[in-house]
Amino acid sequence: SVETECGKVFDVDTVVLAAGVKSENTLKGSLEAAGHKVYVIGDAKEPGQVLEANKQAHEIAIAL
Repeated sequence: SVETECGKVFDVDTVVLAAGVKSENTLKGSLEAAGHKVYVIGDAKEPGQVLEANKQAHEIAIAL
């Protein structure tokens, strides 16, 4: 069971906690140094929502 700060209790088997979001795009520099064109999208660009990452991918695909 999990109890919230306000005292509400949930009877669960698993709790998933996501905390601390930071963009990670260190591979970009290595790939560019090797001569590859790189498009950084989604959380690698800026932490956000999956729908925004899908939109970014779609826009890049259309541009290519």
